[in-house]
Amino acid sequence: MIRTFTKAKHFLYPAAWLGLTLAGGVPAWGQCTSCGTVVDSNVGSYTPSAGSTVCIPANTTYGGTIEVTQNGVTICNSGTFTGTLNVAAGVTGTVINNVGTVATGNLRINAPTVLNNGSSDGGATVASGAGWSGYLGGNVAAAATINNYASWTAALQPLAGGTINNRPGATWDAYLTTSANLAITNAGTWKTQIQEGGNSPIISIIHNGGSWTGGLGGGSGSLRITNNATWTQGFNFPGGSANAFTAAAGSTTNLNGYLGMGGTVTLVNNGTMNLLNGMGTIGATSSLTIGASGTFAVTGDFSNDGAVLNKGTLTASVNFFNNGTGTITGPAAQPRGQVRAGSYTVNNGSFGADGSYLDFCDGTPPSPASNGFDSRSGTVGANVTFCAASSSTLPVTLTSFTATPQADAVLLRWATASEVNNKEFVVERSADGRRYQALQTLAGRGTSLTASTYAATDAQPLPGLSYYRLRQVDLGGASSYSPTVSVSRATAVAAYPNPTADMLTLDLRALPAGPCAVRLRSLPGQVVLAQTLAGGQAQLLNVAALPVGTYLLEMESATQGRSVQRIVKH
Repeated sequence: MIRTFTKAKHFLYPAAWLGLTLAGGVPAWGQCTSCGTVVDSNVGSYTPSAGSTVCIPANTTYGGTIEVTQNGVTICNSGTFTGTLNVAAGVTGTVINNVGTVATGNLRINAPTVLNNGSSDGGATVASGAGWSGYLGGNVAAAATINNYASWTAALQPLAGGTINNRPGATWDAYLTTSANLAITNAGTWKTQIQEGGNSPIISIIHNGGSWTGGLGGGSGSLRITNNATWTQGFNFPGGSANAFTAAAGSTTNLNGYLGMGGTVTLVNNGTMNLLNGMGTIGATSSLTIGASGTFAVTGDFSNDGAVLNKGTLTASVNFFNNGTGTITGPAAQPRGQVRAGSYTVNNGSFGADGSYLDFCDGTPPSPASNGFDSRSGTVGANVTFCAASSSTLPVTLTSFTATPQADAVLLRWATASEVNNKEFVVERSADGRRYQALQTLAGRGTSLTASTYAATDAQPLPGLSYYRLRQVDLGGASSYSPTVSVSRATAVAAYPNPTADMLTLDLRALPAGPCAVRLRSLPGQVVLAQTLAGGQAQLLNVAALPVGTYLLEMESATQGRSVQRIVKH
């Protein structure tokens, strides 16, 4: 059935007539400021006129076809859209507003289109229960603008570039590749991987809040990240020439993985940046800039072939190498930029040779005649000092803190750039992130001008997710706390028989009795089967209807986190 109404600027269905509301009390059709045409389950195919608005009402499942061949068409879905939508090449101004459910991969978008999932009024009203699913593959063939306010699980492989805004409270859990330049702004929860899909695109990410746990990097394109909040995801820069990572003042960057320095990279840090699993060499065409308020700490070696400008603090927990093409400079006036290393130090390049003010100190303060380095064949500027007394007034500065699960324990490591009147560190653990108990106490270094490293072991760790922090106590009894790190000791889930032809048994007896999300994905990332099963028992998963091939079995529970294993269907 098609119902056509005279289009009015403020035409709305009164909620009292409809008796329909969305979660949160939003009128079901109140997202559409005007409705020219309403389509429902009786409509097989419809072609909107130019400038018109098409509405699919709540409690309606529409499985027909909408052909967009004219400019300025708006489609507002408050029900369930399972049909086909074709946006023809060359049309302009198409907007799709979803405050219900889009559960189809049969979208063919061949012209620039705005996709709003969870809101149609710029986020003033959000339908947090809205969902956009279905495997889209390469069906979005023109640059799109996606505004996600709710849940997006529709894989895009590849997307033809454009813009994605993942808003506060929203979740993006869909594999994504892009074949053209793509700009992403994230303030919600981003879970899945992004890769280039050809044509060496630039992937630009602005992280304003929420969390980012999806993988990044690889290929020959470029990756540009701006962190304005807290960033933890480690990654490898791809081989392009426009790679960058910028950390704003007040931001925190604690990379939980190795930082691969492929291509040409520009690093700018004005916040707190800790590379907890090391980094690659700064290449000859790459650079690192540390602002006056910035701290940049590497757990492991620091190696430079490029250009470093350090107005803050640069720390390497182990070795320091400024190689032949490497240049390290600092402020043009005091206070000095500070460089700290924990072990062997080499300067074969240029260190403060432009007359800038730097102070260098390694694990064993050297005599002035040695110019501060264990090995030196490069140049050192006249204003450079070595372990100067003027730079010894830093408080205890934690440069890294990691927790690594092992077979039957959790290994905790941390490092400091320098310490003043530090009595001890107390390792504390929590099961919920709120209530902590002391595990171990390690003596501090008192006052030390050099980088120091520490290690402790939790020999009886908690099952599932646990949290750790350090309480630092000075000689006067005052204390402060480190950032919190978490560890998930997921119990392996047996899946058998593997390979299988029909039924797969999942042994969930080691998991709590709560819900466990189970997803089976194709190798490209498409979800082909999804169920929620109860933990604490063995469960059967019927895969008989799936094509022969290899799949990824993904299981996730609130206490055990996410685990992935390979399954073969024959």
